[in-house]
Amino acid sequence: MRDGALERAITAYKYHGRRGWALVFGRVLAGFLYEYQTTFDEFDLVTPSPTFVGPGGRSFDHTAAVLREAAKLDVTGLVFALDPPVIVKTGQTTPLVGLNWQQRRQVCEVEWPRVLDVPDPSRVRGKAILVYDDVFTDGLLLNTVARKPR
Repeated sequence: MRDGALERAITAYKYHGRRGWALVFGRVLAGFLYEYQTTFDEFDLVTPSPTFVGPGGRSFDHTAAVLREAAKLDVTGLVFALDPPVIVKTGQTTPLVGLNWQQRRQVCEVEWPRVLDVPDPSRVRGKAILVYDDVFTDGLLLNTVARKPR
């Protein structure tokens, strides 16, 4: 659960430039994927939840950085779709941090679909895709990403 030391580490990583945490989180993720690998056998690709990097967005793609570290360990045989990404966020949206459920829903349903893009639909067509995100709050964002027309 996200509280205490874990919450402080995630916050330091995402918002305060402590990028070394990508290595730690990547190893934790790789260990989790290894421990429960039969759960993930059905997936063809693993991709990060899209992050907008640029003016008004983040300074780095924090979810992709964690997946890059996990992929280096190659403990499961999963295919990590990182370079180029299979789904991208092309612009900024209202930050979800601090919003209530109804506000988060509004942002996910109205703003996010306008800024999501699948650059090469042939890479995802007919595939089962595991989307990695660093924090799971209510599933609204992951539902939006999953519903992006290919």
